[in-house]
Formats: sequence, structure tokens, C-alpha cells
Amino acid sequence: MIDALEDAVDSTGAVTRSKTDQRKDAAWCQGAPGVLLGLTIAWENGFRTDPEVLHNLARYVRQRGVGNNSTVCHGDLGSLRVLKRYAELVNDEALAASMHKEIVNRSKYITSREKTNYEDKYSSTDSLMLGRAGAILTLLHELDPQEYPDVTSLGI
Repeated sequence: MIDALEDAVDSTGAVTRSKTDQRKDAAWCQGAPGVLLGLTIAWENGFRTDPEVLHNLARYVRQRGVGNNSTVCHGDLGSLRVLKRYAELVNDEALAASMHKEIVNRSKYITSREKTNYEDKYSSTDSLMLGRAGAILTLLHELDPQEYPDVTSLGI
């Protein structure tokens, strides 16, 4: 499985949707952030993957996985959580601190804005993966990771 995930990543860190659909995805649920999360969790659990693949994925997620929209599933909150977990794995304290600050600031903004003040179609709900509930759980996890699960990894 790890080999298959690594093989799906090109030299830029991009991941195509499938063998027949060559579009590249930067969504946590179906693209480079999700593959980065999977390989990070594998590494945390004793499996080894190519560090260059991890680095390329992280670089791609930083460049393309943030700034699309604010949600956990398709957007910034999911990508930021994945990048923070990767930063902790590779002991990149500066990246981890930067991601922590971004997660807290963006989560607070999403949870406190007016329901009619959404900049994207995805975060206009109160749902877990696309709306305020996800932002609240992301914020709670960021502030107290021992008490609240990480929604991007289902608490793994």
C-alpha cells in the first residue's frame, strides 16, 4: 500500500485523481494532502517511506493545498492540520508553529463570522467536514489535542 501511494506522487508532490483522470488534487479528502497524511501516519507507526516523497508532498500542499477555501475536507483547515502533523514528524518546529497559528486564527474566524458572510460555497453550512462544526472541532483539537480528536485522521 505504501508503495502504491508513493507511486501516485509525481516529482512535484502532485497526485493525480486516477490513471485515467490526470487532474491533480490538493484536497485533503482526495489528493496530495490525504496522501501526505496517510504516509505520515504510516511513518509514525513504524513503516518507512521515501523522505523525498514526503518532502515533495509537503511542498505541494503548502503551495496548492492552502488558499482554495476554508473547510476541513476540501480546503485550508484540512491541509493545515496535515502540514502540522508532518512538521511534527520531521521536527520542523518553525513549520509546526506557523501551522498552529494559522489553524487557530482561521478556525476562530470561521466559527465567529456571520452565517451570511462566507467567502466560498463550501463553508456556508454547519457541517463537520465543510462548515462551522469542523472548524470548531479543529480549533478544539488544536488547543487540546489530548481531549479532542483530529478530524482529518479520525483520531488516529
